[in-house]
Amino acid sequence: MAAPNLNKAGLRSTPARQRILEYLNQHDRALALTDLERDLSDAGDRATLYRTLKSFEDAGVVHKVVGLDGVIRFALCESACRLHHAHFHTHAHFSCQNCGHLTCLQEIELPRIELPEGYTTDDVQLVFSGTCQHCAKP
Repeated sequence: MAAPNLNKAGLRSTPARQRILEYLNQHDRALALTDLERDLSDAGDRATLYRTLKSFEDAGVVHKVVGLDGVIRFALCESACRLHHAHFHTHAHFSCQNCGHLTCLQEIELPRIELPEGYTTDDVQLVFSGTCQHCAKP
């Protein structure tokens, strides 16, 4: 997937933001803040990295998903996600019990569910758990 253009997303392109965006684009799974801290210490401290991820989320560049371990992870959004008025990702995720990777399953779309009157949806998450295709190989 090609990394989104920060300027088109309404964000100022800085060297630190570009570095974080490139790092996210190099991985095919959702990443925790601790992953970025470990590998991108030159892009800023914990607070700076979190603020950057939050600004990416607000602009529809990334979405967050809570893994079965309770850890919040971030993954790049498909370009179609940024086309909607509200940032709302509609795909499932897979959590590998062996390697711990949390992967977006773009091909599994979540159905729209009508909630009772008075309820509003901010987020919907579906996380499958098991063994990923890489860990299942003999």
